[in-house]
Amino acid sequence: MKAQVIGNKISSIPQGDSAQYLRRQKKLGSILLEVLLSVAILSISITLIIQSMMTSLRATVASNEYTTALSLLENKMSDLIAKGTIAAGLSQEGNLPAPYQQYQYSLKTQKLDDRNQKNINKVHLQISWLSGQNKRKIVLETYLLALTEQTKVSELQ
Repeated sequence: MKAQVIGNKISSIPQGDSAQYLRRQKKLGSILLEVLLSVAILSISITLIIQSMMTSLRATVASNEYTTALSLLENKMSDLIAKGTIAAGLSQEGNLPAPYQQYQYSLKTQKLDDRNQKNINKVHLQISWLSGQNKRKIVLETYLLALTEQTKVSELQ
């Protein structure tokens, strides 16, 4: 019989069983290594899944903000188009009413510098908002008839 010191304890290993004992110890050591490796792979996988979920959430929020801004921009432009005409040199800025206070609009018009198209104004409409620390915006440009004296008289009749 062979005596072996393990920690503070003395263990006796029968002489013929020492090879079997060493194989068992190696097998236990390899199982421990496999468990540690599995835990490491699992923790990395969970970290990647959580990161992808956070990225997806941020993309969803940004998409929602852009969709809302686009809808507001379309409504504002529809109101202008419904009037049919607009004055040149117009410049307006402001916040939109509740529940869209975080969105601001900017409206600018200018007379088109084209000799063939004297009664047309270029309309520049922009919706902007703060998303986190980034300023986002959507711009829409179109052309509307210029508000002239003849248009004013026909509107009164």
